[in-house]
Amino acid sequence: YRGVGEALVAAVARLGVTGATLSRHRSGAKVRSPVCFELASAYELLVDGRKLVGLAQRRTRHGILLHGSLPLSGDMGEIADYLTTPIEPSRVRAVTITLEEALGRSVSWSEAADSVIQGCVEALGLSLVESPLIEAEAIEAERLVRDKYGRREWTERL
Repeated sequence: YRGVGEALVAAVARLGVTGATLSRHRSGAKVRSPVCFELASAYELLVDGRKLVGLAQRRTRHGILLHGSLPLSGDMGEIADYLTTPIEPSRVRAVTITLEEALGRSVSWSEAADSVIQGCVEALGLSLVESPLIEAEAIEAERLVRDKYGRREWTERL
């Protein structure tokens, strides 16, 4: 988590965010919330005490998936409309921040993605090589779009 957090601090700093820090709150604490962004776990990004990046991890015997959310813009309070546990939108807004709010300007998806890539290179000492998908990957991606992610009944399900 710390390495990914440090890479994300470098990424948002490249975009111009000042004062981004990593939370030192311990993961696994007894405090729980229906909104993942409401409480900062260890190594998640805070700007002025408000959560900018949330991280989550799933471990199985086959591997580990670590993913994160970096909200570029919008009203974070709208998350409340989609939760199974009722929560006031103002409560979410008080503890979260978007990249646009932190910077005072909008950031495109591609600008943010490029910054995350460079932040990972800098903070983790990576050397990345861009390459096209191999044929099997391209076929699987097309299948997933056709059969799953491109289908309204899958993407709009609750």
